[in-house]
Amino acid sequence: YDKEAAQLRQKAKDMEEMAQRYLKYPALIPIEGGHAPKADAQQYCNNLVSLYTKSAEEADALSRLHRSMLK
Repeated sequence: YDKEAAQLRQKAKDMEEMAQRYLKYPALIPIEGGHAPKADAQQYCNNLVSLYTKSAEEADALSRLHRSMLK
């Protein structure tokens, strides 16, 4: 679970960087069948940051639980 938590934190960091790029560059984001406003893409990234962060915290808790069971 420690490795999973680290991977999830990296994904959250990557999404945060992507959200910052969308904020920096005001162009529309191309999607199938048209374009999405950048605000939608930023919100999507921010939602993923929250989900990845929460998942990392849960993986940390599971890791602690498993370690305590070994004692």
